[in-house]
Amino acid sequence: VTLGGDIEIADKIVHEGDTNTAIRFPAADTFSVETAGATRLHIHTDGRFRVGCTAQPSGTVGGFQLDMGSYPGTLRLMSGAGASATGESAGISVGGSNHNADISNGNNYGANLNLYNYNSTDGNSSAVSFMNSNGLSASRVVGNNASHSSRTGNLVFMTASGSSPTERMRIDSAGRLLIGTTSHTGHALSGSNNSKVQLESASSADYGRMSFVYNGNDSVGPGLWFGKSRGTSIGSNTVVQNGDQLGGFFFHAADGTDKNSRGASIVAYIDGNPGANDVPTKLQFSTTANGAAATT
Repeated sequence: VTLGGDIEIADKIVHEGDTNTAIRFPAADTFSVETAGATRLHIHTDGRFRVGCTAQPSGTVGGFQLDMGSYPGTLRLMSGAGASATGESAGISVGGSNHNADISNGNNYGANLNLYNYNSTDGNSSAVSFMNSNGLSASRVVGNNASHSSRTGNLVFMTASGSSPTERMRIDSAGRLLIGTTSHTGHALSGSNNSKVQLESASSADYGRMSFVYNGNDSVGPGLWFGKSRGTSIGSNTVVQNGDQLGGFFFHAADGTDKNSRGASIVAYIDGNPGANDVPTKLQFSTTANGAAATT
């Protein structure tokens, strides 16, 4: 068949001998594909592309549903049978292959998921939200752009407790783990150093405390491990020297200006000349006297 112009069809093109399979034009500026009498693909007048549905996907409808909008650029993928469903879920798999194990190089990933924010305002973000059956966010992971120009960012973890998710923990641009605080500056207990892990609270429900519990049918209990070397690289085992501090507990108090003032300490020091499997150590207890500015 040779045609020199358009073919005008009122509604559908039907597969011969299979009348419930068709290509349709069900309304103006609308296109759909049907198999077994059901719409499998639907392109709406506004350019919205849908597979397995003709309206916005719903978790109460069984089977695969895909919705990609022309504006505001949304994509919805759903598969389910409502609140009582037990066997259906929707998933996205991204595959790739790369032999290089250097995770610091973004070109070495086998598969990638990139979230962009093209607005250059510092402090904005991109996020992954976890929604409940009411369509409300129960938790969220946020990539915060602290500064676009200097390429600094924070990774923020949020959870909800009866209302919109709020921040619970973050890894800041310096690699510090902050729990209960959004900035290291207000939590600093030293004028020159900031802890790698910081926890702060203003709630009497937890008093800013931590607990360690081990359950096991043996004689071992939970503990904290402190280690020190004279090396300057991760994993170094350079021998320590007499007088080196191995670790300690330091007790600070707010004095109306900051929390740099130390009230007491329990510190372990090397006490002699160390060698292979020989680390003589002393434990020193110190307190600050009334009117003094340092422990003794």
